[in-house]
Formats: sequence, structure tokens, C-alpha cells
Amino acid sequence: MPRRSIPLGECGLLSRANARRYCGGLGEDRFDREVGPHVTPRMLGGERFYARKELDAWIDRPGSNRQAPVNWLERLDHDLDSRPRR
Repeated sequence: MPRRSIPLGECGLLSRANARRYCGGLGEDRFDREVGPHVTPRMLGGERFYARKELDAWIDRPGSNRQAPVNWLERLDHDLDSRPRR
């Protein structure tokens, strides 16, 4: 019998890839920079897992909707300049 997938909303711990998806599809660098300092990973078998409740707390943190406006064009230009070219 094939295994049934568990919806992300029902999981208590999320793999790093699923935690990034859960937080809005963040890239690896941005997840490490913005979420990493606030949410402690649990190591299971050498892999990092994140508690969904802690991710929810990070998403709903006080002041998150009162941040200063971001100049997205300037930030995008900076992000593109800082990435190595392949």
C-alpha cells in the first residue's frame, strides 16, 4: 500500500526544504539569514527539522507588519550583484 502524504499543516516538524516552502518559498540563503537566527533546528539523523509552531511564531512576530518600506528595486539590484555568476 503506498504511503499517504501528510499535508504541511498537519506536520509538527518540517524538513528544511519544507520549512522554506512553509515560510513562503524562501531561498536557502534568505531562509538562513532571516529565519535561522529566530528558529532553532532539531537534528534528527543528521538532518535539520524545524518546529512548525516556531515557524508560525516567526511569521506572526510582533512588528513584522510594521517594518519600514523596502525599496525592492534597490534590494533586488543588490541581491543580484552579490550572487556569484555561473
